[in-house]
Amino acid sequence: MALIKQPRNSKLCGHCCIATVLGISLEEAITLIGHTKGTKTKELITHVSCTKRIGTPIYSTYAICILRLAYRKNGNWHWIVQFPGGLIYDPCLDGLRNRDEYLTEFGFKITSYLQLDGLSLYKTHPYVTSSISSFQ
Repeated sequence: MALIKQPRNSKLCGHCCIATVLGISLEEAITLIGHTKGTKTKELITHVSCTKRIGTPIYSTYAICILRLAYRKNGNWHWIVQFPGGLIYDPCLDGLRNRDEYLTEFGFKITSYLQLDGLSLYKTHPYVTSSISSFQ
């Protein structure tokens, strides 16, 4: 399974998060969502195993979640994936990062999150299994 990268200058961060957690391609996620505009919370809930959007605070660092972030300076929002151990994947960047360091570095705050039910990607995801021990 791969971490799906967001095409430059696109609004496909939510699509990339869906593709990453479901183990499908970006093209398949676009087909699933049905458009290439920004992804709405309702669309994420519909297509991943999640019951509802949950407001903050989030401190379940051992859950797989899709986090909705707001940029502190202008309020623009962005979707990223959180893996167990506080590791996050931003589809605009390469690789996994420590969640708290990322939020500080880029000036984002978590506004809400979707905790994914029944997913155990952290047990098989190659990026997580090779990186998680360095953050514990």
